[in-house]
Amino acid sequence: MEWLVSFEGLIEGLIEGFSAFVTSLTGISTICALMGIWAVWQWLSFSRRINPLIRDLEAACIEVERTEGAETFAAAFHDVDEQIASNDLLRDNWQQFKAVFLWPEPDDAQQTIATVQPPEYHFYRDALLGRKLNLRLYNAVPNLLTGAGILGTFIGLVAGIYLASSGLASDEIAEAKRAMQFLLNGASLAFITSIVGLVSSILFSIGEKRGVHRFDELLGRWITALEQRLRRVTPEGLAQDQLIQTRQQTQVL
Repeated sequence: MEWLVSFEGLIEGLIEGFSAFVTSLTGISTICALMGIWAVWQWLSFSRRINPLIRDLEAACIEVERTEGAETFAAAFHDVDEQIASNDLLRDNWQQFKAVFLWPEPDDAQQTIATVQPPEYHFYRDALLGRKLNLRLYNAVPNLLTGAGILGTFIGLVAGIYLASSGLASDEIAEAKRAMQFLLNGASLAFITSIVGLVSSILFSIGEKRGVHRFDELLGRWITALEQRLRRVTPEGLAQDQLIQTRQQTQVL
């Protein structure tokens, strides 16, 4: 049983050493620094991923808006198509959208491109960002930072109570004061980590929401530009046009 007593003494010593460290100024500073470093690292990772996507979408908007109307867009479609096809963000969705285009005949009065599906059917946030950016992870970062602050709160309180438990029952004033100091140090860890977690969570959330909002603004601009340059044709309209053509051919015969 001696090994069991030794093992218990080892565990107790580790717990006491850990509690003393996390309630010290060095321990509190280390924990808060780690939380701050992780928050900054996540923000840099988010910025590094979303900024190129924003630039690609803005470049596509500029390319389409360079054509002033539907007929100009149709005339310059080959050049526009080459630019969009080389865009890493829009390439795949653009190919799917282009497959539903209705091209004008040479004798048509309006030399414009028509589509049977609206642009937002192919271009929306989840379809574009889902393959390039893990939004679920970055949306969870503020909650993780807040949770880390709450975890630090409980660790600080438990560590302070553990270190002060033996001294609080002592009749010696010096020992009681020492126990109270442990409690105050634990409370310091509790409150400081909560503050760091909340502040970093708020700052990251603001930055993340601004980045996504900027992307949504450009996405709306892209969809509007396409809608203004493509003639929308519904299945009902196609059926009606075919019926009219059939009647005209019947009359001719």
